[in-house]
Parts: sequence; C-alpha cells; structure tokens
Amino acid sequence: MFLFLLLFFFLFSLKLLTQAPRKHSWPKSRGSFCHCVLYKENKDTMDAINVLSKFLRVKPNLISYMGTKDKRAITVQEIAVLKISAQRLSHLNKCLMNFKLGNFSYKKHPLKLGELQGNHFTVVIRSEWCCLRNKLSVLLGISLALVVSVCVCVSVCV
Repeated sequence: MFLFLLLFFFLFSLKLLTQAPRKHSWPKSRGSFCHCVLYKENKDTMDAINVLSKFLRVKPNLISYMGTKDKRAITVQEIAVLKISAQRLSHLNKCLMNFKLGNFSYKKHPLKLGELQGNHFTVVIRSEWCCLRNKLSVLLGISLALVVSVCVCVSVCV
C-alpha cells in the first residue's frame, strides 16, 4: 500500500512538472492593468465590481477603482482590471444590462482609493420632485414657490 501511494505521488508530481504553460500568457511589453471607463445606471460601485468579477470569473480585488459612486444615479468612473484584455472586457457590453465599458488602455499601475483629484456632478431633478413638492405644499401649508426653492437647494447640496 505504501509503495502504491509513493508511486501515485511520484506520477502526480511528474504530471504537475510537465504541464504546458497557461494558454493565455500576458505580453511583457503591455501594462499589467487594463484601464477603462465604466458607465453604470442605478448600481453602487461595489455591486458593479462584483457583477463584473462574476462575469469575468476573477476575484473582485483584481478590479481597482478610485472611489465609490452613488447607487441611485447614472455614473461614469475609471476602473482598472489586472491582466484582463480590452477585448474580453468589451465583450461584456453584450452581456450586461445597465453597464458599459469603453475607452480602454493598458498601464503598469492600478487605481487606488483616494487618488481621485475631483468629481463632476450634473444634478437632474426628476418628476418625483414634483410629487414631493405637491405633498410638502399640502402638509406644510406653504406656497409652491418656497417648496421649489427648498428642493433645488437640497439637490445642489447633494
């Protein structure tokens, strides 16, 4: 029995040593990280990263980003993925709803939290604000003009 186990271990070790290298080796001249722009609708950044990692079959920590974006919004942000080709990432555009990836480039470094130098916001007040304005007007007994200015102030502060 001992000889059988020893022979099995030897053959298994020999097989591991003689296995062919990975099918898809990464070109040394190319940066290790594929940077791209992620467009997403009504998804938190972490939700989006988890969905992307699931479709790519990689761990979420292989996808880097500089900050989180709102869930209830249409947002655009840069992400970087370790050793995943632009072709493979662009193929996800056919599979994913409410996500788009584009503007691909290869770089040697990942993105890091806190590296973001600024944000640009465009605030859109949707029709829900009209319903809220009318309810506030009735509940508070104040004029609609005052409620509109309060709503605009709140949206700008966000």
